[in-house]
Amino acid sequence: MTPPELKRSSYLIDLDLRVDVPQNLTIEGRGLSSEWTGDFVLQGTTSDPAAKGKIELVDGEFRFANKTFHLT
Repeated sequence: MTPPELKRSSYLIDLDLRVDVPQNLTIEGRGLSSEWTGDFVLQGTTSDPAAKGKIELVDGEFRFANKTFHLT
């Protein structure tokens, strides 16, 4: 089974987004509980995005099917 083909939009949006995370960022939901740190820049366009930088996991876990997976 092949995944569905993504349709390209005829509307291009230029991207120039900088994300700095000086303190830990918490992301939670759908079984995920995690903390992240780092910074990155998202540039390019919506049809050809380019991400530079790094985001690092500080701590976290994912719960699925009554099991807990510790993220490293």
